[in-house]
Amino acid sequence: VVEQVLKADMWQCEIGAAHKTFVARKNDQPYLEGHHLIPLSKQDQFDKSLDVYANIIGLCPNCHRQLHFGKQSEIRTMLKPIYNSRAERLANSGINISKDEFLTLAAG
Repeated sequence: VVEQVLKADMWQCEIGAAHKTFVARKNDQPYLEGHHLIPLSKQDQFDKSLDVYANIIGLCPNCHRQLHFGKQSEIRTMLKPIYNSRAERLANSGINISKDEFLTLAAG
């Protein structure tokens, strides 16, 4: 699923398409990492699987680390536009979640 996400996003970081990274030897594409927006550790709060295309984004390593270890206020700022672009896709996957709930869960 992660590879599908990365291909669909044309191997660009979803936080910032201009973010540069190195070329991966595995596929000769910019290196990106898959990230579950709503962590799989929160699965017990949902009836539908969180391990779905709509809940995975491709990120440059810097943005990925920031989402895991950055300041909460900055993480929430990064995630707001992601929610706006993903809310319908999440709902279509059976993950019905408000923006506030999403930001609380996704920002940890």
